[in-house]
Amino acid sequence: MSESLPNPGPYSWQGRLDEDAVDPRRLFQFVTELTDADDCNDKPVLLGLETDEGVRRNQGRTGAADGPNALRQSLSGLCLSSRARVFDAGNFTCVEGDLEDFQDRASNRIEELLRRRGLPLVLGGGHEIGWPSFLGAQRYLQSTQPGARLGILNVDAHFDLRPVVSLPHSGTGFWQAAQWCKRHNLPFDYKLIGIARPANSAALFQFARAHDVQWIEDRDCLESQESDLKQKLTGWIHRWDALYLSCDLDVFPGDTACGVSAPASLGVAPNLLMRLVQHVLLELKRQGKPLLVADVAELNPALDGTGQTARLGARYLYEILLTWWPEMSPDT
Repeated sequence: MSESLPNPGPYSWQGRLDEDAVDPRRLFQFVTELTDADDCNDKPVLLGLETDEGVRRNQGRTGAADGPNALRQSLSGLCLSSRARVFDAGNFTCVEGDLEDFQDRASNRIEELLRRRGLPLVLGGGHEIGWPSFLGAQRYLQSTQPGARLGILNVDAHFDLRPVVSLPHSGTGFWQAAQWCKRHNLPFDYKLIGIARPANSAALFQFARAHDVQWIEDRDCLESQESDLKQKLTGWIHRWDALYLSCDLDVFPGDTACGVSAPASLGVAPNLLMRLVQHVLLELKRQGKPLLVADVAELNPALDGTGQTARLGARYLYEILLTWWPEMSPDT
């Protein structure tokens, strides 16, 4: 069996230094390589999952294995306050196509980071990262609060509920999550924002309805409906004890997120989507419920000629940072 290599080497964080700055002000200046001795102290921990084996198995366009470091590069120059602190736990790499071993090791690492009081921000990688993100979060939650309800909110054009027929791939992660919940007699509480009807088969809609999955279609994500959308999201949050938040960058319009395996024909406007996610996080905080894991999937730098998709993914992560840790905002 091949081995998934943990932390093949720290990313070399670098960026522009402002000569007029009294204090450091860009993200690359606040990142600390995570060591075994560190207490994460409820701070964000970046973890890269270098894989596109699931995309390859799903007959998609490969290249997402290079996504984690491209996201880091786009994150590096974003402005923060001098009170910011971010850990970097390095990358896990899928080698020789051994996705199953890779996912097992990655889920263990995510669970470990949660036990060390970190909040993993997982950088993909194809959306096969969804299965280890879910598994790490769910195992941690059940070990600390047995029977607690984990909400799964996926910002995605696709359900990713395809059954594993021979091998798991980038479209099976949340089907695997549903089967895990069934085996452990736990609720499968799965919600989605941005579903594209033309990109999902009738069988997927049938499976979703049979498992009480709820979703908002991309065509219904309108600025004029923002208040109603937030009200619906608030109703979802009341059911959860904790949240795993996932984002597939193909949820954004194809002209702003071309660097993905399957660019959207319609998509959800970035401004609106980020405000909806911000609402979810603020409502979670108001109700005293934890965000356990957030991930970003499907960035393919080889298809992202201008770097716009990487910048969009970085901005999405930046909004999570500033919403969950408001003291990091440069205007505080």
